[in-house]
Amino acid sequence: MKAPLLALPLILAIGCHNPATTCPEAATSLRPAAPLEASVDPVARAQTHPMPTAQPTELPGIHNILHLGSHIVSGGEPMGRESLATLAELGIKTILSVDGKVPDAASASEQGMRYVHIPIQYSGIDEVSLAQIAKTFRELEGPFFVHCFHGKHRGPAAAAVGRLVLDGISRDQAMAEMHQWCGTSLKYVGLFQTIGLQEMPSLESTAALDFDFPAAHTFAGFRGTMIPMARSWDEIKFARKRDWALNPAKPDIVPAQEALQLSQIFASCLEQSDLPADTEEVRGWLQDGQQGTSDLARILSGQNELGAKGEDWRAQAESAYRVVSKSCKDCHTQYRN
Repeated sequence: MKAPLLALPLILAIGCHNPATTCPEAATSLRPAAPLEASVDPVARAQTHPMPTAQPTELPGIHNILHLGSHIVSGGEPMGRESLATLAELGIKTILSVDGKVPDAASASEQGMRYVHIPIQYSGIDEVSLAQIAKTFRELEGPFFVHCFHGKHRGPAAAAVGRLVLDGISRDQAMAEMHQWCGTSLKYVGLFQTIGLQEMPSLESTAALDFDFPAAHTFAGFRGTMIPMARSWDEIKFARKRDWALNPAKPDIVPAQEALQLSQIFASCLEQSDLPADTEEVRGWLQDGQQGTSDLARILSGQNELGAKGEDWRAQAESAYRVVSKSCKDCHTQYRN
């Protein structure tokens, strides 16, 4: 389902007349809701707090869009200049990315929007990043579009910070919006703990914070290689759903080449010196991933020793794909947080 381009401006026009929301001008006197008691299970509250039904919408190049309030929209990464132009049409003034990938701030600026890049992890929002995110909402111009990669986990958590410090909603509602509306997985307990149990930075503390709202935050080493790996793996997953056929919307993405590129990324990971603590176990997963994607590239290009052009090439591709999928799942289960 696609949202009409005028939907958000209409919401923005009426939002400040809704007593459940707070206009940015009122944020200077707003005190966020106090944290819930330490004994509260935030994951349980995220599931049980009563909420109206809300379904994400899609726009060209942007997935999982949720209008969380009159000044805060959550969604997936804007893919390309067209998607940024769409956000500009919708009235967005500031884009906050909490994903690891450096955003296209220059193209956003051409559309009259400012990018702020504050990468966070799945394990929760650390105190420094929390203060920076709160300061962004309090001091930069809205409306805000907040995103991670897919718009389901880290992005909604950051948007929830804005809902607390800018709109003054309850902790229960903020967590329920994350899970019930945006689809934040309950396995990322740390994100729910941040929103439900952690004290939000005071207005005084964010005003005193020395932070210049950078448009780019880069990572080196192992974490840096994870960023292109996630995107390349997504393209392979999408290709599998199409029975490995080319996507007419992305004719430049060739599944065999994407698999080869991912194999090279796995190889680059193996060369990093900052692998997680259990290095041998992680190396095993990375080696499996490299071998699986290398095999998949040969199978899809029809150059494997077993003759992938035969009737069994799809079964061979599926077998190689499952090797890679298992290595990713095993690693994420233990180390993604």
